[in-house]
Amino acid sequence: MEYGLTFFIVAGVIVVLTGISKAGFGAGLEMMAVPTMALFIAPQVAAGIMLPILVTIDMANLWRYRKTWRGKVLKIMWPAAAIGIGAGAATFHLLNADVFRFGLGILCFIFIVHRLAQHVLNKVATEGLPNWLVAILGAMGGFTSFVAHAGSPPVKMVLLSENLPPKEFVGTNSYLMAGINGMKLVPYFWLGQLSVQNLTTSLQLAPFMVVGIAVGFWLNSRVSADVFTKLIFAALAIIGAKLIWDSAPLLF
Repeated sequence: MEYGLTFFIVAGVIVVLTGISKAGFGAGLEMMAVPTMALFIAPQVAAGIMLPILVTIDMANLWRYRKTWRGKVLKIMWPAAAIGIGAGAATFHLLNADVFRFGLGILCFIFIVHRLAQHVLNKVATEGLPNWLVAILGAMGGFTSFVAHAGSPPVKMVLLSENLPPKEFVGTNSYLMAGINGMKLVPYFWLGQLSVQNLTTSLQLAPFMVVGIAVGFWLNSRVSADVFTKLIFAALAIIGAKLIWDSAPLLF
């Protein structure tokens, strides 16, 4: 199947932004990838194309932030995320494309509201969240990450509660997401999401990933993420609204 020039231009931009976000700020903007590509192709296909790209970025991050991460949260969230990934694998083919698009649109706005509430979390958090809540959020992150690479909101809630310095925040987030994305490889292969066609498309988008990683590393110690993320969240709101607008009439 040929996706066309428009798809590759848009997907290339999204992959660059994903690389910048994951490698430079840990802002979770990889969540944009599947909703944006879902404007052109089936969301499940978009998820399959993005996973090898995300895993490759994770590998670069593991080396870059190897000295700036904390293992306390990982011990709870990784096993919990594995449960969520299992649930995602079991239900992955039960959702039709319109349900998937509608859910992704809602997730976009959940993420935006979550980010708007970050300053509240930063002010009131004096201790980390209780272990049971960390586990629940970990399972939620595993599930949403599996179905749409959208595990960022629950993961960020946990990390924000830890009041980590910026570099430790990005480093710990990198290790968390590397573990979650790594666990997704086997069920994605089992479900046929790592097909030759999807992997070929991932490879074609790889140059954009390299650019994003390089720019993200360069920006990490030089530029504040505030203006950048505000612009991206505006785009995310537009994408979310578009997905809901397109799918809701077919569901209700």
